[in-house]
Amino acid sequence: MLKMAGPIILMPLWILLSGIFAIVVYRTAMEFYVVNVDDFLFLFIGLGTYLISMFIIKPIKYKFWDTFFHEISHMLFAILTFAKPLKLVVSPDEPENGVNGYARYQLSNESFLSRYFRGHIVGLAPYFFSPITLLLVLIYWMVIPDKQSFLSAMFAPTPTLHGLLFLIGLTYMYHLRTALKQARPHQTDFHVVGYLYGMVFVCFVQLLFLTFYICVISINFGSFEFVLSLIQELIIDALEFARRFVGPLIQ
Repeated sequence: MLKMAGPIILMPLWILLSGIFAIVVYRTAMEFYVVNVDDFLFLFIGLGTYLISMFIIKPIKYKFWDTFFHEISHMLFAILTFAKPLKLVVSPDEPENGVNGYARYQLSNESFLSRYFRGHIVGLAPYFFSPITLLLVLIYWMVIPDKQSFLSAMFAPTPTLHGLLFLIGLTYMYHLRTALKQARPHQTDFHVVGYLYGMVFVCFVQLLFLTFYICVISINFGSFEFVLSLIQELIIDALEFARRFVGPLIQ
Protein backbone atom coordinates (compact mmCIF):
# COMPACT_ATOMS: atom_id res chain seq x y z
CA MET A 1 0.00 0.00 0.00
CA LEU A 2 2.77 2.44 0.95
CA LYS A 3 4.67 1.59 -2.22
CA MET A 4 1.67 2.67 -4.31
CA ALA A 5 0.86 5.74 -2.22
CA GLY A 6 4.13 7.53 -3.05
CA PRO A 7 3.68 7.65 -6.83
CA ILE A 8 -0.03 8.49 -6.54
CA ILE A 9 0.66 11.44 -4.25
CA LEU A 10 3.93 12.70 -5.71
CA MET A 11 3.56 12.12 -9.46
CA PRO A 12 1.14 15.06 -9.96
CA LEU A 13 3.62 17.26 -8.10
CA TRP A 14 6.55 16.22 -10.31
CA ILE A 15 4.40 16.74 -13.43
CA LEU A 16 3.40 20.22 -12.27
CA LEU A 17 6.99 21.18 -11.41
CA SER A 18 8.24 19.72 -14.71
CA GLY A 19 5.79 21.93 -16.54
CA ILE A 20 6.86 24.99 -14.57
CA PHE A 21 10.58 24.42 -15.16
CA ALA A 22 10.03 23.56 -18.83
CA ILE A 23 8.44 26.99 -19.25
CA VAL A 24 11.30 28.55 -17.26
CA VAL A 25 13.93 26.91 -19.50
CA TYR A 26 12.11 27.98 -22.68
CA ARG A 27 11.49 31.57 -21.53
CA THR A 28 15.06 31.98 -20.24
CA ALA A 29 16.55 30.60 -23.46
CA MET A 30 14.43 32.98 -25.54
CA GLU A 31 15.19 35.94 -23.25
CA PHE A 32 18.97 35.55 -23.07
CA TYR A 33 20.35 32.92 -25.47
CA VAL A 34 18.44 33.66 -28.67
CA VAL A 35 18.87 37.43 -28.34
CA ASN A 36 22.56 37.14 -27.40
CA VAL A 37 23.43 34.18 -29.60
CA ASP A 38 26.94 35.48 -30.39
CA ASP A 39 27.88 35.36 -26.70
CA PHE A 40 26.85 31.70 -26.43
CA LEU A 41 27.88 30.56 -29.91
CA PHE A 42 30.47 28.10 -28.62
CA LEU A 43 27.90 26.51 -26.32
CA PHE A 44 25.73 25.72 -29.36
CA ILE A 45 28.80 24.54 -31.28
CA GLY A 46 29.56 22.11 -28.45
CA LEU A 47 26.01 20.76 -28.53
CA GLY A 48 26.14 20.36 -32.31
CA THR A 49 29.60 18.81 -32.30
CA TYR A 50 28.48 15.96 -30.12
CA LEU A 51 25.36 15.39 -32.21
CA ILE A 52 27.55 15.06 -35.30
CA SER A 53 30.05 12.81 -33.51
CA MET A 54 27.24 10.37 -32.69
CA PHE A 55 27.08 9.46 -36.39
CA ILE A 56 30.85 9.21 -36.79
CA ILE A 57 32.13 7.45 -33.67
CA LYS A 58 30.92 3.89 -33.13
CA PRO A 59 28.75 3.52 -29.99
CA ILE A 60 31.08 0.81 -28.66
CA LYS A 61 33.71 3.48 -28.13
CA TYR A 62 31.50 5.12 -25.52
CA LYS A 63 30.57 1.98 -23.62
CA PHE A 64 33.23 2.11 -20.89
CA TRP A 65 32.70 5.83 -20.24
CA ASP A 66 28.93 5.44 -20.30
CA THR A 67 29.21 2.85 -17.53
CA PHE A 68 31.87 4.80 -15.65
CA PHE A 69 29.86 8.02 -15.38
CA HIS A 70 26.68 6.04 -14.66
CA GLU A 71 28.22 4.32 -11.63
CA ILE A 72 30.06 7.46 -10.49
CA SER A 73 26.72 9.29 -10.37
CA HIS A 74 25.26 6.53 -8.19
CA MET A 75 28.22 6.67 -5.83
CA LEU A 76 28.36 10.48 -5.57
CA PHE A 77 24.70 10.71 -4.60
CA ALA A 78 25.08 7.78 -2.22
CA ILE A 79 27.82 9.71 -0.41
CA LEU A 80 25.74 12.92 -0.46
CA THR A 81 22.88 11.02 1.20
CA PHE A 82 25.24 9.77 3.95
CA ALA A 83 25.50 6.23 2.65
CA LYS A 84 28.64 4.20 3.21
CA PRO A 85 30.44 3.49 -0.09
CA LEU A 86 31.47 -0.15 -0.35
CA LYS A 87 32.60 -0.90 -3.88
CA LEU A 88 32.74 0.69 -7.33
CA VAL A 89 33.52 -1.58 -10.30
CA VAL A 90 33.70 -0.63 -13.99
CA SER A 91 35.02 -3.09 -16.56
CA PRO A 92 36.04 -2.36 -20.17
CA ASP A 93 35.40 -5.99 -21.06
CA GLU A 94 32.08 -7.59 -21.97
CA PRO A 95 31.11 -9.81 -19.00
CA GLU A 96 29.04 -12.95 -19.28
CA ASN A 97 26.17 -11.50 -17.22
CA GLY A 98 26.02 -8.33 -19.32
CA VAL A 99 26.89 -6.04 -16.38
CA ASN A 100 29.88 -3.80 -17.10
CA GLY A 101 29.90 -2.10 -13.71
CA TYR A 102 28.13 -1.56 -10.43
CA ALA A 103 28.22 0.63 -7.33
CA ARG A 104 27.63 -0.81 -3.88
CA TYR A 105 26.81 1.28 -0.83
CA GLN A 106 25.08 0.82 2.49
CA LEU A 107 22.60 3.11 4.22
CA SER A 108 22.58 3.33 7.98
CA ASN A 109 18.78 3.31 7.98
CA GLU A 110 17.13 0.62 5.82
CA SER A 111 13.54 1.61 6.58
CA PHE A 112 10.94 1.82 3.81
CA LEU A 113 11.27 5.61 3.58
CA SER A 114 15.04 5.28 3.39
CA ARG A 115 14.84 2.78 0.53
CA TYR A 116 12.24 4.92 -1.25
CA PHE A 117 14.41 8.04 -0.91
CA ARG A 118 17.41 6.09 -2.20
CA GLY A 119 15.35 4.95 -5.16
CA HIS A 120 14.67 8.57 -6.07
CA ILE A 121 17.99 10.27 -5.46
CA VAL A 122 20.67 7.59 -5.63
CA GLY A 123 19.03 5.05 -7.92
CA LEU A 124 17.99 7.57 -10.57
CA ALA A 125 20.99 9.93 -10.32
CA PRO A 126 22.65 8.86 -13.63
CA TYR A 127 19.55 9.89 -15.57
CA PHE A 128 19.43 13.50 -14.35
CA PHE A 129 22.98 14.27 -13.19
CA SER A 130 26.11 14.89 -15.26
CA PRO A 131 29.15 15.20 -12.96
CA ILE A 132 31.44 16.60 -15.68
CA THR A 133 28.90 19.18 -16.87
CA LEU A 134 28.21 20.34 -13.32
CA LEU A 135 31.95 20.66 -12.64
CA LEU A 136 32.48 22.71 -15.81
CA VAL A 137 29.51 24.96 -15.02
CA LEU A 138 30.83 25.61 -11.50
CA ILE A 139 34.28 26.43 -12.92
CA TYR A 140 32.60 28.80 -15.36
CA TRP A 141 30.78 30.45 -12.45
CA MET A 142 34.05 30.96 -10.54
CA VAL A 143 36.10 32.38 -13.40
CA ILE A 144 33.57 34.50 -15.27
CA PRO A 145 33.42 37.78 -13.28
CA ASP A 146 32.12 41.11 -14.55
CA LYS A 147 35.69 42.06 -15.40
CA GLN A 148 38.76 40.04 -16.24
CA SER A 149 40.45 38.35 -13.27
CA PHE A 150 43.77 36.58 -12.92
CA LEU A 151 42.04 33.20 -12.73
CA SER A 152 39.95 33.73 -15.85
CA ALA A 153 43.02 35.04 -17.71
CA MET A 154 44.56 31.59 -17.28
CA PHE A 155 41.79 30.13 -19.45
CA ALA A 156 41.15 32.82 -22.04
CA PRO A 157 42.16 36.40 -22.87
CA THR A 158 38.57 37.55 -22.33
CA PRO A 159 35.89 36.57 -19.79
CA THR A 160 33.89 34.83 -22.54
CA LEU A 161 35.69 31.52 -21.99
CA HIS A 162 34.73 29.98 -25.31
CA GLY A 163 36.50 26.72 -24.51
CA LEU A 164 34.47 26.14 -21.35
CA LEU A 165 31.21 26.94 -23.13
CA PHE A 166 32.12 24.42 -25.85
CA LEU A 167 32.88 21.69 -23.28
CA ILE A 168 29.69 22.41 -21.33
CA GLY A 169 27.61 21.95 -24.49
CA LEU A 170 29.55 18.85 -25.52
CA THR A 171 29.33 17.09 -22.15
CA TYR A 172 25.68 17.97 -21.57
CA MET A 173 24.67 16.52 -24.92
CA TYR A 174 26.73 13.41 -24.10
CA HIS A 175 24.85 13.13 -20.81
CA LEU A 176 21.46 13.42 -22.53
CA ARG A 177 22.37 10.74 -25.06
CA THR A 178 23.60 8.39 -22.33
CA ALA A 179 20.56 8.98 -20.11
CA LEU A 180 18.10 8.36 -22.95
CA LYS A 181 19.99 5.24 -24.03
CA GLN A 182 20.14 3.71 -20.55
CA ALA A 183 16.66 4.66 -19.29
CA ARG A 184 14.85 1.45 -20.13
CA PRO A 185 12.08 -0.40 -18.22
CA HIS A 186 14.38 -3.38 -17.60
CA GLN A 187 16.94 -1.21 -15.78
CA THR A 188 17.17 -2.24 -12.13
CA ASP A 189 17.53 1.46 -11.19
CA PHE A 190 13.78 1.86 -11.77
CA HIS A 191 12.66 -1.20 -9.81
CA VAL A 192 12.22 0.65 -6.50
CA VAL A 193 9.95 3.46 -7.74
CA GLY A 194 8.64 2.06 -11.02
CA TYR A 195 9.56 3.05 -14.57
CA LEU A 196 6.78 5.54 -15.41
CA TYR A 197 6.99 7.33 -12.08
CA GLY A 198 10.81 7.26 -12.22
CA MET A 199 10.88 8.89 -15.65
CA VAL A 200 8.53 11.64 -14.49
CA PHE A 201 10.81 12.34 -11.53
CA VAL A 202 13.91 12.25 -13.76
CA CYS A 203 12.29 14.74 -16.13
CA PHE A 204 11.65 17.15 -13.27
CA VAL A 205 15.18 16.99 -11.82
CA GLN A 206 16.73 17.12 -15.31
CA LEU A 207 14.87 20.38 -15.94
CA LEU A 208 15.90 21.64 -12.50
CA PHE A 209 19.59 21.07 -13.28
CA LEU A 210 19.16 22.57 -16.76
CA THR A 211 17.61 25.69 -15.23
CA PHE A 212 20.63 26.02 -12.94
CA TYR A 213 23.07 25.56 -15.84
CA ILE A 214 21.50 28.17 -18.09
CA CYS A 215 21.25 30.63 -15.20
CA VAL A 216 24.95 30.30 -14.37
CA ILE A 217 26.07 30.54 -17.98
CA SER A 218 24.04 33.72 -18.53
CA ILE A 219 24.57 35.13 -15.04
CA ASN A 220 26.06 38.40 -16.36
CA PHE A 221 22.76 39.10 -18.12
CA GLY A 222 20.73 38.99 -14.88
CA SER A 223 19.32 35.52 -15.50
CA PHE A 224 18.99 34.51 -11.83
CA GLU A 225 16.72 37.44 -11.03
CA PHE A 226 14.64 36.74 -14.15
CA VAL A 227 14.26 33.04 -13.35
CA LEU A 228 13.35 33.56 -9.69
CA SER A 229 10.71 36.12 -10.66
CA LEU A 230 9.36 33.81 -13.38
CA ILE A 231 9.14 30.79 -11.04
CA GLN A 232 7.28 32.89 -8.47
CA GLU A 233 4.87 34.09 -11.16
CA LEU A 234 4.22 30.56 -12.46
CA ILE A 235 3.65 29.14 -8.97
CA ILE A 236 1.15 31.91 -8.20
CA ASP A 237 -0.64 31.17 -11.49
CA ALA A 238 -0.72 27.43 -10.66
CA LEU A 239 -2.16 28.09 -7.19
CA GLU A 240 -4.75 30.42 -8.65
CA PHE A 241 -5.71 27.76 -11.20
CA ALA A 242 -6.07 25.20 -8.40
CA ARG A 243 -8.18 27.59 -6.35
CA ARG A 244 -10.56 28.29 -9.23
CA PHE A 245 -11.07 24.77 -10.56
CA VAL A 246 -10.37 22.49 -7.63
CA GLY A 247 -11.90 24.63 -4.90
CA PRO A 248 -15.54 24.22 -6.05
CA LEU A 249 -15.11 20.45 -6.31
CA ILE A 250 -14.29 20.07 -2.63
CA GLN A 251 -16.92 22.44 -1.32
